[in-house]
Amino acid sequence: MKKIICHIFALLVCALILFPQTVQAASKEDVDSLIQNLPQVWPEAPSIASEAGLLLEPQSGTILFAKNATDAHYPASTTKLMTALLTLEHCSLDEVVTFSSSAVLTLEPGSSHIGLRVGEQLTVKDSLYGLLLPSANEVANGLAEHVAGSTDAFAAMMNERAAQLGAVNTHFSNPHGLHDDTHYTCAYDLALIMKACIQIPSFVEIDSAPTYVRQADSLLNKEIPMGSTHKMMRENSGYYDPDVICGKTGWTQQSGRCLVTYAERDGLPLICVVMKSEDPQQYEDTKALLEYGFSNFKLLRASVNDPDFSQGHSSSSPLKIPTEALSLVTLDSDSWVVMPDSVSFEQLDKSVSESGENGSSSVIYRLDGYPLGSAVLRASGQTVENNMFLSDSQENALSVSAEGLFVINVWIVLGGAALLALGVLAGSRIYILQKKRKEKARKKEERPRYRY
Repeated sequence: MKKIICHIFALLVCALILFPQTVQAASKEDVDSLIQNLPQVWPEAPSIASEAGLLLEPQSGTILFAKNATDAHYPASTTKLMTALLTLEHCSLDEVVTFSSSAVLTLEPGSSHIGLRVGEQLTVKDSLYGLLLPSANEVANGLAEHVAGSTDAFAAMMNERAAQLGAVNTHFSNPHGLHDDTHYTCAYDLALIMKACIQIPSFVEIDSAPTYVRQADSLLNKEIPMGSTHKMMRENSGYYDPDVICGKTGWTQQSGRCLVTYAERDGLPLICVVMKSEDPQQYEDTKALLEYGFSNFKLLRASVNDPDFSQGHSSSSPLKIPTEALSLVTLDSDSWVVMPDSVSFEQLDKSVSESGENGSSSVIYRLDGYPLGSAVLRASGQTVENNMFLSDSQENALSVSAEGLFVINVWIVLGGAALLALGVLAGSRIYILQKKRKEKARKKEERPRYRY
């Protein structure tokens, strides 16, 4: 009987993993509530002068620092991250962009450009260099028209894509970021956009170049030298940082200085966003936040460090899944958890949550209720997409990214499974007893009768 219970329980756990329900998407209020309740053991963060800032570990989706992170601000040219993302998602790099009069002649006087004239042509690849390095506004217009037919149609695509990424306070009105009262976003949303961008290798290749020379060819009979406006990427700058991989600057009088930066040290990637700053404080704040992250946090692979799934044996962890169930499910080997250096993996709490449209569930790891990452559960032998880099509409529910912040306690899930198993066993037992009674009655009827 004990063996039967274990096998039924294992099958039920597997079924719960393979047929999850959908979770609710995160709202601005959810994110605000979350980041206001950091664990008591959280490392003390530096003070920044920028009005808003956020430090995100992109593989686990964990927020390490936040200041006014969901407050709306004008993004200026950091808008171009979304323009680049949509371009790369809808175009090949060798497509040719022809720059119209509306793309070239509608710019504000003095705004950044690379001197294109009406009718001139660039490949998408060269256009992206012009968009991301010198932050050319006519290139943003040209790419928007190439992708969507008009800048207005492209802005609608930008807003739709932002919603898919889990943005909580964003509305785009143009592809370049020149001031418009209805064009705004927040530090949290910019981090989500940058997280999506760095998943595309060609984005990182282009955006990480400190300089680029567009050579003359049959499309355009002139060279165009370009240089990144991000000073932390330029070796001749006093703000150069070898850990910085790529990023995007932004400035208008209304936005102040904005800066989005992607960096990595010793295998720990970080995305830093600062908004509404003054020059050069955006660099000072970014440098301080990156150093805070690199000096105080570590990134661990969940499948290696979770004792519930290591070597296929259960432990004293709160999950307490029996060995029979563990043989049916595994953790995705590419799922990560970030935590303070002073905290061990065994100190984390765990629960199970449904994580989206791809039909997967995740183990969510928390410290004092604060989510630090998750790992996708999957049936043995079945391929489930890596939780850290799901398609953007399926971001992990509880890694403080694009999807919801609501979880199902593991005791509820397993308790329900146990009750269901007991119900199945009880039904089987009743059926067997009834069958035995009928058989006994049948045999009694068939016994020979004798007359005396």
